[in-house]
Amino acid sequence: MTQKAPLARLLALGGIAWFILWACAPMMTAPPATPMTGASPREVGFSAHGGGGLDLSSGERMIDERSGPAVLAGSTFWIRKAVGGDKRNQAGGFLHAMMLQETTCRRRYCGDGAWGIGGFYRKALSKADSSHSGLQISAGYPFVTLGVPLAWAVRNGWWLTTQPRLGVGFTSMVHLPVGLSVPIGRGGRIDAEFGVHIDAQALGQVGAPLARIRHEIYDGFDHYQYMPYIGLGYSLPLGARK
Repeated sequence: MTQKAPLARLLALGGIAWFILWACAPMMTAPPATPMTGASPREVGFSAHGGGGLDLSSGERMIDERSGPAVLAGSTFWIRKAVGGDKRNQAGGFLHAMMLQETTCRRRYCGDGAWGIGGFYRKALSKADSSHSGLQISAGYPFVTLGVPLAWAVRNGWWLTTQPRLGVGFTSMVHLPVGLSVPIGRGGRIDAEFGVHIDAQALGQVGAPLARIRHEIYDGFDHYQYMPYIGLGYSLPLGARK
C-alpha cells in the first residue's frame, strides 16, 4: 500500500464530515477546469468557499421579498475519473451544500441552508498539452448547468483557469469564475478561485420568467442579484494510470 492511500481516505472522510456538520454551499467550480494530465486516472478533491449576497436593485422588484446583504459559506467534495480512448474526457460526481445568513437580521439566525448531489461529464475539445478546453454538463438534485472549462499552463504545472456556466441552481443563472491551480507535494494541487454568480433578476425583464420559476423552487436563495465569492480547494490523485 502506498502512502497516498491513507491520506486519500483521510481527505475523503474530512470532506464528508465537513459536508455533514456544516451543510455549506457550492459556489466554486467543481471539479477545477484543469485537465487530468498526471499519472493517475482518478482524482478526489475538497473545497471551502465563502462570499456575500447583494441586492443592487432599486424600486419594485420581480420578487416581493427584499433582503439585506447576506454572508454565504459553503463546501464541496468531489471525485473525477479520466475516461474515453485517450483519457482526456472526464466523468465524476460531487456533494455540495450552502448556508446563507442575512446581516441585517437581529435574531440569532436569519438564513437558509441547502444541499445538493450530482454528477458531471466533461468532453475535451482540445488536445494541446499547454491548454485545455472542454464542454461540461452537470446535473443532479436540484440543479442543471452547462459550462465551458478552460485552462492555460503558465509555468511548471501551474494552471490559470475559468469555467463560465449557464444553468439553474441554488445560486444563479450565470457563473463567472477565474482561478489558479498550483501543484503541491506528491501529485497534490491547491485550487484558488474568485468569481461571481449572477441571478436572473439582474438581467431585468429578460430574466423575469426564469426568476419567477427559480423563486418557486429555491425560495430564499433567489433574493440576491449578485453573489461574489472566494474559494480554496485541495485535489489529490488516486491510483496509478495503466
